[in-house]
Amino acid sequence: MYTRELAEAAIAHLRERGWQCEPVSVSETPLPEVLEPAPDELITWVSSFSYLASPDETVWFLARDDYGPETDDTFSWDAFERLSIREAVTETEREAVTEFWRDYLPILLSVRGGYEYLALAADGSVVHGEAPDFEATTTVAESLHTFLGAIAGETEGLPETQTPLSESFERLLFGVVSRR
Repeated sequence: MYTRELAEAAIAHLRERGWQCEPVSVSETPLPEVLEPAPDELITWVSSFSYLASPDETVWFLARDDYGPETDDTFSWDAFERLSIREAVTETEREAVTEFWRDYLPILLSVRGGYEYLALAADGSVVHGEAPDFEATTTVAESLHTFLGAIAGETEGLPETQTPLSESFERLLFGVVSRR
């Protein structure tokens, strides 16, 4: 499935699950600087909506314009990096936080039960992080394509024994907690 079709399928599935979505409005603004080195697949995804949030609006995907200059929104795309820098005690710790975030671009933020995020890592994987140690991550999906495919309900190309996404994904997006 092509990226645009995959994005549309993922959004459609989220809407079926009660997510709120506002279509992208025509924008003449240039691509935000932070997105310039991002892969085309991510640009297509973040350009597919202007607002995409869970039914309770405590979890949301970042849209293209969210990566622009600061707005009056409570959480900017880099809010968790800013929190970590503020909490760092030494200059060495602040530098380590900054270095970490050079390799991770948030794509989803959550304030549902605490501060959490999903980010696209420099290696192309999608990772999950949460407070208090935002820089400790777990891999949710091997790629953005796999991640969006799982949202859309696709399993093509995945081994039968492989669970495509982690429990963090299910809990964040759909409020599902596995029972073990």
